[in-house]
Amino acid sequence: MEFTPFDPELRTFGVLSLLFLYCLGGWLIMFLRILLTYRNMPVLSKQNYPHHAPLVSVIVPACNEASNIAKTLRSLIIQTYPNVEILAINDRSSDETGKIMRQLSQESARLRYLEIEQLPDDWLGKNHACQKGYELAKGEYFLFTDADVTFQPDVLEKTVAYAAHAHAEHIVTYPKLRTENIFEYALIALFGMLFTWKFNPGEAKNPKNKTAYVGVGAFNFISRRAYETLGTHRRLRAEVADDVMLGYYAKQAGFGTHILNGYDKLSVRWREGFLDTLRGIERSGFPGVNYSWLWVLAGVFGSVFGLILPYWLLFFPGLLAKITAAISFLLIWLSYVTLGNPLGKSAMATALHPFITIAFMYALVKSAVKITMEGGVWWRETFYPLELLKQKVANPSNASSYQTSEEF
Repeated sequence: MEFTPFDPELRTFGVLSLLFLYCLGGWLIMFLRILLTYRNMPVLSKQNYPHHAPLVSVIVPACNEASNIAKTLRSLIIQTYPNVEILAINDRSSDETGKIMRQLSQESARLRYLEIEQLPDDWLGKNHACQKGYELAKGEYFLFTDADVTFQPDVLEKTVAYAAHAHAEHIVTYPKLRTENIFEYALIALFGMLFTWKFNPGEAKNPKNKTAYVGVGAFNFISRRAYETLGTHRRLRAEVADDVMLGYYAKQAGFGTHILNGYDKLSVRWREGFLDTLRGIERSGFPGVNYSWLWVLAGVFGSVFGLILPYWLLFFPGLLAKITAAISFLLIWLSYVTLGNPLGKSAMATALHPFITIAFMYALVKSAVKITMEGGVWWRETFYPLELLKQKVANPSNASSYQTSEEF
């Protein structure tokens, strides 16, 4: 049987071959990027180098975190590291957060408590609280963390040991993300996969690679020198993803980011269940793609023809489609395993992958529609307009007319 270059069957075969190669190539790149990130990631619990003890200022902003804040602050107060101050910032809470902070500050000389009652017009609440904490801080290093993170007692001791040994000025430690069911687990695992794809954290330590960066809200440890060089939180005042953007601006300022595996040393419950996790993506999804509808559409297209394609191939005729699907499933499973997930849960996440991906893309599209229609983002009972959120500060010294309050 002879084919001409314009034969429909030959053209169909060529298109399908390209589609299969796209599928395999995409998942191979995904797996290798994840492998690069996690293969050489130092484990926090193994950092035992001798070191001096510079003052570390732990800055904990909180808004309506009465159910979490006591456990977080107590886990910081009992740190074995000898030279630490803890700055608890109550950002206009309407619950018992401030009362709990105040009580704990009376119990421990390590803890200082600050009350914020008003938010300047050109700031996001958490970022403003972090800035206030910095202005009070006396440390050589800062740890910016969230109000729902639980720390093992030697976390700071081992972090400072690594910083001294590796001459690291920005350290991000990945926490264990606590989940309650397989659907929540699979959604967070997918988020970790896409996070690694987008930000390429395996190259974050390389100061020459300006496009690879990382930051994590649970654990952003940074030297005063690096933090002040990048422009402090004045530079981040309108960033919804302030944790990631701290890593971005640190990289632009010439500081690489070191990533540590802290799965056995700190933990956090990111959101309360599968549906609440989707709501979190709805809030941060559109900001995460820089409020760009082009990137939203690219994400949807990439999901249909990349993330979900191996599952479509099961319905294609022919051996080539089945082989492509099988190899892709193996790469998907290996990607989940390499992210630090148990083998069994990784298999379940692989099985749920197409459904979780559809849910994720639904949340992203809903985020874009909602923020576009409303003209901004609701967060912690405060509305932030798009014109504020889209601001990019070129010069941190001229970032804001914000003046330091004397109500300390």
